[in-house]
Amino acid sequence: MSALETAIYITTATASGGRAGRVSTADGTLDLDLVMPSAVYDMLPEEMQEAPSTSDRPRVDPEMLFAAGYAGCFISALRYTALSMGVDASTATVASSVALKPGSDGAAFKLGVQLEIDLPGIDTETGQKIVDGAHKICPYSAAVRNNIEVDLALK
Repeated sequence: MSALETAIYITTATASGGRAGRVSTADGTLDLDLVMPSAVYDMLPEEMQEAPSTSDRPRVDPEMLFAAGYAGCFISALRYTALSMGVDASTATVASSVALKPGSDGAAFKLGVQLEIDLPGIDTETGQKIVDGAHKICPYSAAVRNNIEVDLALK
């Protein structure tokens, strides 16, 4: 069975030009120039350093896109979990921080994630149950489980 065979939704994004290139979705909704974080650029050997884009369009790096995607996915899982518990989490927010860290086991880099969750008006015990439940059902959480360290911080 293919990875896409039983999908209920599929989107496609194409990247070109490396970290100093461009990424866009097939439908054209997303079309962004990529930029390499300066911390990464400075540590690469000169032959691997890519010339930065000269475009005046907004530029993002892959970690920004991952952070945005994870935050968007987790807030949906959070609201779903809260609703299933009879709790109104409509004012909840999720801030996702993605860290690019030195790798191990032959990988040059690895990621780490911290999700900072704010559940205004919800007590800590209930909030933690909502966060734990969301982490179990969030597709991003499932995708990175046992591969990327994810810290859940309930404000």
